[in-house]
Order: sequence, then C-alpha cells, then structure tokens
Amino acid sequence: MTAASRIKRLKPSMRVAVFERSEYVSYAPCGLPYYLGGFAKSIDQLVHYTVDVFRKRGIDVFTRAEVVEVAQGYARVRLGGEEKAFEWSKLILATGARPRLPPIKGLDLEGVFTLRTLEDGERAKRDVQSARRVAV
Repeated sequence: MTAASRIKRLKPSMRVAVFERSEYVSYAPCGLPYYLGGFAKSIDQLVHYTVDVFRKRGIDVFTRAEVVEVAQGYARVRLGGEEKAFEWSKLILATGARPRLPPIKGLDLEGVFTLRTLEDGERAKRDVQSARRVAV
C-alpha cells in the first residue's frame, strides 16, 4: 500500500489498482499476540487504514482478490469466484510472504497455526477459545 500511495501522490491522474488476497490492506501483524491475549479487544484495533481510506485517496482496492496470471499488458484476477482481466502499463508485483516452517511432523494437523495475517489471528483466537490446553 505504501507503493500505491506514493505513486498516487506523485501522479494523481494515474489509475492505481491494488489486488489484495485478504480482507485487510494495512494492519499491524506484530499486534496479533496482543489480540490473542485479550489486550486488543477487537481485530479492528490492529488495522491502520481501512480500504475506504485508500479508495478516498483515489486508489482502486480489490480485496479477496487473487492474481492468477500476468501477461504483457494485463493481469487475470480471481474476484468473488469469477475471473476478470485488468489492463496495466506499469506493474509492481508485491508477492507478500509466507511463514517459513521447520520440517516438523504434524504441522498440517488441525489446531496448528502460524500467525501472519489478521485472518490467521481470528482463526487462532476462535479455535483457542474452545481448547483445554495450548502450547506456544
């Protein structure tokens, strides 16, 4: 979102579109332990800026969107179960990150979580509430 915001400030007339796989575009993942521990009562307390803030800045934001193909001049994006093509003249590909997991058996079991996204935090908190024992 930093790159999109900067481009929009430098070239206000340029159309800038962002495709985000999750629902949230600007948040503090370092606050997830505080959310799980009950110090942050709502996941929304970890959100820096909402999608609406970026839209008001003139940035087209598409959440729950997954880029499935990039070709010269267009990108194919999965939005709400259907695929759409979006044209581009300049493309910044920000691939995000995934947790690097050690080779330990059982990491794919139900109830084993990594914390990176707000959705990870929501899922972990929901499951931990019904747990009798938790290991961190």
